[in-house]
Amino acid sequence: PRDGCGYCRRALGAEVRIECAECTPRLLLCVDCLRAGVSIHTRGHTPAHKYRVIDVGSDALLEIGWRGTDELRLLEGVQLYGFGNWMDIAEHVGGGRSREAVERHYRRCYLESPHFP
Repeated sequence: PRDGCGYCRRALGAEVRIECAECTPRLLLCVDCLRAGVSIHTRGHTPAHKYRVIDVGSDALLEIGWRGTDELRLLEGVQLYGFGNWMDIAEHVGGGRSREAVERHYRRCYLESPHFP
């Protein structure tokens, strides 16, 4: 499908989709394939590429309990307040998350993940 996952071919409909920022022509992935860290050798796509979140919704992207909007606010908070200012970043993310929970999520999903988005 034109707006389907470029790996598993599932139609994405109104689901959150991930666009590879480095592949041309446009490559979309479903959240499941992003989580799995898929490579598409015929397209030259690797999990190390940069991504854009398209149609951000309420689905978890990298970890259960963290919606796409939460991930964006986390990354925005790190950019605004600087790495390590977890209290300010946690307030920016919202949702009642503690400083420790935000730091733990960032480290696990962005710094220590073998499939860093």
